[in-house]
Amino acid sequence: MFCPNCDSQVPNGAAFCEKCGVQFKASPVAKKRSSGGGGGSRGGAAPPSYLVLSILATMFCCLPTGIVAIINSTKVGGALARGDYNAAQEASSAAMKWCVISFVLALLYLLFSWIMIVMKAEAGGGAGV
Repeated sequence: MFCPNCDSQVPNGAAFCEKCGVQFKASPVAKKRSSGGGGGSRGGAAPPSYLVLSILATMFCCLPTGIVAIINSTKVGGALARGDYNAAQEASSAAMKWCVISFVLALLYLLFSWIMIVMKAEAGGGAGV
């Protein structure tokens, strides 16, 4: 059997990993070593899903890009449940990318709106003098 945290081999029924010290809730997950491809090794903690950030980006920033972020956020849990840590990491990265795009678009919109308000105020203020 292999430790789900550091991927080192541990004895059957061990309560913790001798290499990294992580304590097992149950027995460690048995898995085949692969040279790449399908599941792969996660090499650490599960990637974050950024679901809350995606929802906030959808509500307050940019609806279309926020929805894409939510879709990618929900893919993280499914990939982890299948044991496909590479796909979970890719979905997590994509969710964060779309959240950043949403926030940048919102900032650009606010900047553009502020510039337009200032230009209108200057055009209206100068005409009366």
